[in-house]
Amino acid sequence: MKRCCYCKEEKPLEYFGNLKRSKDGLATRCKPCDREATARWREGNREEHRRMCREWADKNKDKASINAKNYNRDNRAKRTAQEGYRRASKKQATPPWADLKEIEYIYKLANERGLQVDHIVPLTSDIVSGLHVPANLRCIPARLNIIKSNRYWPNMPVGG
Repeated sequence: MKRCCYCKEEKPLEYFGNLKRSKDGLATRCKPCDREATARWREGNREEHRRMCREWADKNKDKASINAKNYNRDNRAKRTAQEGYRRASKKQATPPWADLKEIEYIYKLANERGLQVDHIVPLTSDIVSGLHVPANLRCIPARLNIIKSNRYWPNMPVGG
């Protein structure tokens, strides 16, 4: 057992990270407290943190590339959702009230089932622009999504 210098609680040794320069070889803060303190520092020092990350990535291009590939592979649904959100944001199609967690879940579901996420009412069209919201998303096979394109949707008004 060891006492955390931050929260002052006695915790098992597994709760402490390694720190070679300390007498017992363990950090003085427990891991939860360390995460909290680090998050607070990052929040207060965003530019410094970004600069440090850029410097590390410049010095460790191989590791940074591998880390990015691994993250993208391990978080495919999240990255797909982010890419969809980015595209929709460019078109200002995501209202502030959109449930981003539900949107991410829809992309995850589509990925797990080998489907694509379709906007029922297209984001871009000559007639209307749909929203990037859960109610306008559905999971369909890629073939149907390609055929549909952005040309039609349910209850589409017929031009005359």
